[in-house]
Amino acid sequence: MAKARIALAASFERNLETMRLFLEDSGAAANVFDGVVKAIVERLFPLLESHPRVGRDWLLSRPATDSGKLLRQRVVEKLGSSRELREVVLDDLLVLYAVDANTLTLLAVRHHRQMGYDLR
Repeated sequence: MAKARIALAASFERNLETMRLFLEDSGAAANVFDGVVKAIVERLFPLLESHPRVGRDWLLSRPATDSGKLLRQRVVEKLGSSRELREVVLDDLLVLYAVDANTLTLLAVRHHRQMGYDLR
């Protein structure tokens, strides 16, 4: 089997910039974001190129809230039936990606620190 081709959606790139600013604002050392980028390039890309379906099938999860159900429905409508939607955890990252034939499109990424509570 040929290696999968990886593409980055604009949303993924925006998520990376948001993550950089978030980590910067939270006082994380500058090398934390550099480590994120390094992990994506050196570990995530090769993993997904070789094993495109390593992530869990995101569409099998059942949201508990009405807003979650609505979001899931909108995502399904936008993706169509020809693509799979998967998520994979790598170190401190949660990555959402679409699989379409031999192409993976990285759609979104979050750092675990971004998933905390905002009590402001």
